[in-house]
Amino acid sequence: MKIPVFLICFLIPALALADPVHIELDAGKFDRPAGTIITAVVTGFPGGATGAVIEPGQIGGQIAGGKLFWRLNADLKAGEKRRFTAQAAKVSGSMGCAESDAAIELNHAGKPVLRFIKKPTAEAKNHEPAFTRTGYIHPLLTPAGREITGDYPADHVHQHALFFAWTKTKFEGRKPEFWNQKLQAGQVRYAKTNHAISGPVFAEFSATNLCEDLTADEPKPVVSETWQVRVWQTGEDNDSFLVDLELTQACASDSPLEIEKYHYGGMAIRGNSAWMPGKKGEKPPGSFLTSEDKSRENGNHSRPEWVSLHGPLEGGHASVTIFPHPENFRHPQWVRLHPSKPYFVFSPMVEEPFEITPETPYRVAFRYLVEDRKPDPEKLEVVRRNFADPPVARQVAE
Repeated sequence: MKIPVFLICFLIPALALADPVHIELDAGKFDRPAGTIITAVVTGFPGGATGAVIEPGQIGGQIAGGKLFWRLNADLKAGEKRRFTAQAAKVSGSMGCAESDAAIELNHAGKPVLRFIKKPTAEAKNHEPAFTRTGYIHPLLTPAGREITGDYPADHVHQHALFFAWTKTKFEGRKPEFWNQKLQAGQVRYAKTNHAISGPVFAEFSATNLCEDLTADEPKPVVSETWQVRVWQTGEDNDSFLVDLELTQACASDSPLEIEKYHYGGMAIRGNSAWMPGKKGEKPPGSFLTSEDKSRENGNHSRPEWVSLHGPLEGGHASVTIFPHPENFRHPQWVRLHPSKPYFVFSPMVEEPFEITPETPYRVAFRYLVEDRKPDPEKLEVVRRNFADPPVARQVAE
């Protein structure tokens, strides 16, 4: 995998001549290939600095939230360590975040990656008002521009591409429902944008949705739901997109939300309708593959480390693999693999209920690898390791 030259060829001279920051990188117990994302907590950069040049290799880095991010420029073997020096600089950015009244879009060197819906889409007008939704991602695209996701599908109009929804819940003695919109018992809608970032290593936004109980006399806020979505730079060859999503649900009042035991609900994805079976009883062209080498035939309600949805699409093959973070609640969560349709959902309530309380928000994180090819389990294991057990970078004295 090539490290992008365009990140560094437009460097503007270093910012105020602050002392460089020294970092030691430890590969840990796994080999780390070039392109691995590195994160280091750092101090000492000038206030307001957002970029850095990292040596050796003249690598473009990004500074945000007291951390320095860059992509490894050469393989690092398990157990090995490497020293780097970082100097604050203005660095040309190829990762973009653009916001309009209707949506937030993230792009990779000009290629669109995803769109977060703020206002109802044109397609929403073709359906009953109850099915209108905002605060989700559609489309999610491959590097070749193929649409991985499907929205308002004819068979399940309430499924919205990359979305989050609980099914059976209890709140203040009532039973709001956020999945089956036709019941008109609950709704999820975009509320506000918190921040938007562009840069050389990643582009990111944070937005908050409001989940409301429609079974009350008036719509009542139940939880606020914050999405932080980040698209990482993946190199000059750009043969994949890498997306991280962190989601937090926090109580909107002193009242808890009980998530009842049920066989689906949570972080979901609905695939392109081209992956639907042509006729009832036919084998669908879209397929599932899990980290346990299971498929839709034997993988439902298993607890895998990752799940791929893939199939032929627009003259090629496309796939999205979703990696849950090991710190997620009840990891590994059960996964609902639909027996015929291109959708699955990570569901923590399959075997027992739980509560979201003012003291205990619900937090989960996922990584999405989007490719124009069939899933390769060996490659996917490398991605999983780097997400679940990343190399350790720490600031050191010179």
